[in-house]
Amino acid sequence: MSNSIKVSLIQAAPIHNHLQASLQKALDLIDQAAAQGAQLVAFAEGWLSGYPAIDYCPDIAKWGDKATEDVFVDV
Repeated sequence: MSNSIKVSLIQAAPIHNHLQASLQKALDLIDQAAAQGAQLVAFAEGWLSGYPAIDYCPDIAKWGDKATEDVFVDV
């Protein structure tokens, strides 16, 4: 009997500002990993909500910064 499991670590971006599309993407990625034998699939801790300023404008990734607020006014 083996005590090991196959783990898949997902490195992919969610669909910015679209919860349902991001959830569907997550399900698709889980299905792909399972098809390759993964028994446990893990995403980064902030995958679904993302880190918008860091993800989309790394040169100005400062909360409270006017440029950052302009980019994410609709979030």
